[in-house]
Parts: sequence; structure tokens; C-alpha cells
Amino acid sequence: MLSDFLSALGFLTVIPVGQEKIPVEKMAGMMSFFPLVGLLLGSILALFDYLAKGLLPRQVTDALIIAFLAFITGGLHLDGLADTADGLIGGKGDREKALAIMKDSRTGAMGVVAICLLLLVKFMALDSIPSGLRPGALLLAPTLSRWGQVLVSYGSRPARSENSLAGSFIVYLKPAHLIAASVMAVAFAALFGGMTGLAALAAVAMVCLLLKIFFNRSIGGETGDTIGASSEIAEALVFIVFSVMV
Repeated sequence: MLSDFLSALGFLTVIPVGQEKIPVEKMAGMMSFFPLVGLLLGSILALFDYLAKGLLPRQVTDALIIAFLAFITGGLHLDGLADTADGLIGGKGDREKALAIMKDSRTGAMGVVAICLLLLVKFMALDSIPSGLRPGALLLAPTLSRWGQVLVSYGSRPARSENSLAGSFIVYLKPAHLIAASVMAVAFAALFGGMTGLAALAAVAMVCLLLKIFFNRSIGGETGDTIGASSEIAEALVFIVFSVMV
């Protein structure tokens, strides 16, 4: 269990945990711990927010929090969002063309626009959250968004048949992995967010289900990029839910 958690931590963040290369058939096991890794990141955010109170203007704190979320993942999920936007819009309904664009390491105009808009939404939503709800929002945004990655992966299929990192997760992802991740997500949402946390969890579940259906229909399944894009959208969604719950 510890090795799976450390593998998940090393995979989702830039934190060097010294884990050796994981066999393909065992990669799905680490997804059980994705929400726990998210909670660890959220704890760092909540602690920083508490320490910065009274020292930094709130908007500066918010900007640093969002910057940290991008940095700690190495920009992996934002890159997935950009590639997904480029592929879906540039592909114009052509599955193979969309996948080819998404595989291109260069970021197009729509990818840049998607990143800018998402970061703006995150910043505005976080800045609008009432002070009393900020700790819960900061704890749960990374937690539930990482749970969202498990949701969009489970029951899906790899959009690419070969050389697919996402396929390593999707093919071997079992009900037990989803259940373990979901139990953590529900418990953390209720414990740290109460009814607002559970509302955010329900919103993430609904949106991730819709995204999974959309990606399976538009490009034939999930890629690492679409999973990352779903995570970024889910993270922003948690901030939005907490911003409207007064």
C-alpha cells in the first residue's frame, strides 16, 4: 500500500520519491491513492493560506496558490488541457486528426486560450470563496480533481491502441480501485467540506461522467491528455461550487 501511495505521489507531482519503474499491470493500483495525494497537496495549500493571512493581500495569495498547483504537477494536467483543446477544435470532428494534433508537443492557439481561461476561472472562483469555506475548498479541490481522474478512466477505453500511457491505467483499472478511491473522496468531502464538500463531489462526478461520454464518442476513448483536462476542469469546478455556497 505504501509503495502504491508513493508511486501515485511520484506520478502526480514533481516530488522525487525515488520509486522504481512500475510494471504496466500494476500502474492502475496507484489510482486508489489519487485522492490521498490530492489531500496532501490541499493540506499544503491550506497551510500556506493560513500562514499568509495578514501578510499578503488575498489576491496575491490566490495567485500563488494557483501557481503552486501548476508547479507541483509540472504543468502536466494543464498541458493535457491545452492538447485536448487543440485536438478537439483543430480536428473538426475527425478522430484521427484530433489524436494526431493532441500527440504534437507544440501548443496551438486554442490550447493557450484554454489554459488562460481556466486559470482565470480558478483565480476568480477562489477569490470569491467566503473566508470560512476557504480551508475546505483548498483541501478538496486537489483531492476531488484527482478522484475525477479515476472516474473518467474507469469503464473507458484507450483512444490509442499503441504506446498509450493512459491505456496502462484504463485496461487494468478494477472496481476495487475505483471503490477505494471513491470511499476516500466521499469521506474527505464530508469531513472537510460538509454539505458543501459533498455538493462539490456530486458536481465533479456529474461533470466527469459527461466528459467521459463526450471523449469516448468524439475520439473513441481517453488519452492522458483528456484525463489531465478532466482533472483541471474538476479542480476549477470545486472552487466554483464553494464560491456559490454561502
